[in-house]
Amino acid sequence: QKRITVIGGGNIATRRILTLLDFVRQITVIAPEIRPELEALALESRINVRKRKFVPDDLNDADLVITATGVADVDDWVWRLCREKQIPVNVSADQRKCDFFFPGIARKGNLVAGITAGGTDHKLVKKVTEAVRSILDTLDQ
Repeated sequence: QKRITVIGGGNIATRRILTLLDFVRQITVIAPEIRPELEALALESRINVRKRKFVPDDLNDADLVITATGVADVDDWVWRLCREKQIPVNVSADQRKCDFFFPGIARKGNLVAGITAGGTDHKLVKKVTEAVRSILDTLDQ
């Protein structure tokens, strides 16, 4: 039942949102432009989209924030505001500004495994996540 706010509508934001959809129902995306996949999700009412630049009031209802704008000044601004408001935030471009790391997800039925390397080795996380997915695919439900 958490409310997730994602600042940015590009590739990284899209990957994060596609993963989150399996776990939360209230995702709001704030970005002047968004990828077609996000447009489709908005048309299906699976996410809320505000096609505009970020403003501080966008954080008012957020329980968790992911910022992936690709603009360091904007991501830093979002990070500082989240710190002031005590909202957990993940700055996708700067692991030092992450209150949490976004894991690789391997899922089969009700079994969910999250893999992280503390934000330091994305290639290793991807490799291990794929290996865990392969193992899960061999299991009978």
